[in-house]
Amino acid sequence: MPRNRLLLIALLVLSVVAVASHDGKLWSRSHDGFTRYRDIAIYNAALGPTAPNLTVVGTFLVGCFGANAEQAYMSFEVPDDWVGGEDIDLEIYWTNEAGDALTDGETVIFVINYRVIDFDAGETITNGTMATDTVTYTQSGAGTNLEAHEIGFALDWDHADQPLVVGQRVGIIFNRVATADTYSGDACIEMFEIKYTANDFTQH
Repeated sequence: MPRNRLLLIALLVLSVVAVASHDGKLWSRSHDGFTRYRDIAIYNAALGPTAPNLTVVGTFLVGCFGANAEQAYMSFEVPDDWVGGEDIDLEIYWTNEAGDALTDGETVIFVINYRVIDFDAGETITNGTMATDTVTYTQSGAGTNLEAHEIGFALDWDHADQPLVVGQRVGIIFNRVATADTYSGDACIEMFEIKYTANDFTQH
């Protein structure tokens, strides 16, 4: 094969790899293999009638949850490149209230309630029993002030009432169960992250 033709093929391959290496979206981070991430910063979530306190910690705007009634709302469409047959994760990035580091054994409990709705079919958006998932963070050892934490929920792909379906929208209510955990300070959320397995590298 002529040398210049080999060079052209190599350049085309590099171009494809470069295009596949990032989503080119402000709301999305680059994928790692077939895993993709879609970020929802706290200021992009809709805050409930009883809202968490928004404050700046360092270079981050965070929403500090200290009571059960404080809520954040968010929604996303089940991506068309989702592989199906496995859960979609909702990760939370958070820290403690400034000046109130967690102590050994203290717990923070978060809960989500959600529905999966087919807007194209005109489904009632309050249809079915809400799905629920609860996660508990337990501090191991003495905590550090403003220590960064990550913990996640799993959205059950084949939930009996709210199964995940490509193209349908997931509406989520997030809150902390402060009356059931043992940490007296606020849990300050910086970001929510949708994490799922994609079936290809196509851009969106």
